[in-house]
Amino acid sequence: MPRLSAVGISGIHAGEDVNEKLAESLAGPIPEGTPRRLYGTTRLSGKVTAVIGVRRSGKTTLLHQLRRDRLGHGAKRDQLPYMNFEDERLADLDASQLGFLLDEYGRQVPGAGEKSTVTWCFDEIHSRLGTIRAAAARLQDS
Repeated sequence: MPRLSAVGISGIHAGEDVNEKLAESLAGPIPEGTPRRLYGTTRLSGKVTAVIGVRRSGKTTLLHQLRRDRLGHGAKRDQLPYMNFEDERLADLDASQLGFLLDEYGRQVPGAGEKSTVTWCFDEIHSRLGTIRAAAARLQDS
């Protein structure tokens, strides 16, 4: 499996951790939870969507539910990457380095976004808000 270049990330260990977390998100099981009901518009085509709510209200469970729903509607497993930024292995990664994550995804899943939509799920991203707008724009444009 290809490895992430550590250029611009604090040490080679951080690059390996990003690579490992991404590989886990693309191959591991999607966690189950109590289904959440949503009212109103939940998705706007071509737009970045934020799930917000009070602590322990089920935001992470909802993200996984949406991933399972997309699988049920024909999305491939490798089109549903999930990254939890509370993971201590990603402590050195900040929003300005999210480009490395996108590049690594492109190496692990060549051509994934060319034929269909890739639905990225970033959990606890608020802890990396430094330049998240630029990273979100790059995701939306790619």
